[in-house]
Amino acid sequence: MLSSKRKYSQPQDQDQDQDHHYQQTKQESTKDCHDWLTLLVTALVPLMIGVFTVVITIAQQSSADRQRQQEQQQADNLQNERIFSVYVDDISKLLLTKEVTMDNKALIYIRTKTLSSLRKLDTQRRKHLLLFLYESQLLQYDKAKKHDRSTLNLAGANLNHIHIDKPRNFNNLSLPGVELNNASFTDCHLQHSRFADAQMNNIRFTNSFLAGTRFSRCSLEQADFRNTTLTHVSFRSAVLRHADFTRAWTKGVDFTNADLYGALMTEKHLEEAEFLENARLPNGSFAMIQEKNLVINGENVGCHKKLLSPWMMEAAIIKTFQHYSSSLNCSFGIANLSSMSPTSIEQSVLVANYSVLIDSGKAEYNFSGLFGGNAYARITFLTNGAVKTGKRVMIGKN
Repeated sequence: MLSSKRKYSQPQDQDQDQDHHYQQTKQESTKDCHDWLTLLVTALVPLMIGVFTVVITIAQQSSADRQRQQEQQQADNLQNERIFSVYVDDISKLLLTKEVTMDNKALIYIRTKTLSSLRKLDTQRRKHLLLFLYESQLLQYDKAKKHDRSTLNLAGANLNHIHIDKPRNFNNLSLPGVELNNASFTDCHLQHSRFADAQMNNIRFTNSFLAGTRFSRCSLEQADFRNTTLTHVSFRSAVLRHADFTRAWTKGVDFTNADLYGALMTEKHLEEAEFLENARLPNGSFAMIQEKNLVINGENVGCHKKLLSPWMMEAAIIKTFQHYSSSLNCSFGIANLSSMSPTSIEQSVLVANYSVLIDSGKAEYNFSGLFGGNAYARITFLTNGAVKTGKRVMIGKN
């Protein structure tokens, strides 16, 4: 019996040992898990504090940036207002003391003051400055009194991004040579105004009335003339690539030498135009190219004529000689036929009305003459009458 009890009690002891080992292992695992959780929480606390600190710092920085931006805008606004007020006060006093349109020195002073102020002002105040000058009649061209008074010359002035979006009267406005890119004159009257040589790309004249206005040599790429009256307007030598003439009235318009490539317009617009010589049409072709002798006195003028003044001569005396077989044909030469010194004549030819054709590489010319002895002729082609530079061609007897 004793032996049997021992055999029975041995497995029970083993079970107790296993339970004890399991409880000990479980306690150790629980402790390890608790330690890890404690470590994780300990690490998360400074991490959360750090993240919160970063968020607060970013928010404070953003708020400070907005504050500085607002303060800078307020400072800029005050500076712009001060410059504009000083300018208006200065010019107003000058206008009260003298008739500045008859005083060139006063106009030069106003031009200098205006250009300097425009460089510093924002877009809105540049607009108000323009209105001030127009209402002061400094920018109003009076054709009937052009010998009695002058207009303010603002050539080169920065009037970009100015927007006149309310109906206004700008008749006889004179702004030749200014910069008016990305500007607009909506629902405005601009009869007999002058914008020659101005930079006016992306400008809008929608729903405006522009009778008799001059845009000669202006850059008007992508200009918007929708629903605009353009009667007897001059676009001579203007760049109008991709301009929009939808529902515009072009009665009597001068498109001489204008570049209309890609413009939105109909056949009716072209038919209503008065002049289309040397113009590039929307499809890239050229209309009615002028083919004439550009050399003055280049035709047979008869021997009773003298050498005309456009010719510049390099000889002591130039004389007319009648051809031996015809009294209608003659030649020019030096009076002393025994002289061996060279004889030359030179003439400048203005080809401004062919500039689009020339720039497209499609212009051709023929320069010929009959020469004898030590004689030659020179022709200089000028694209701008005010700037005496151009291509020179010389012919003579070899």
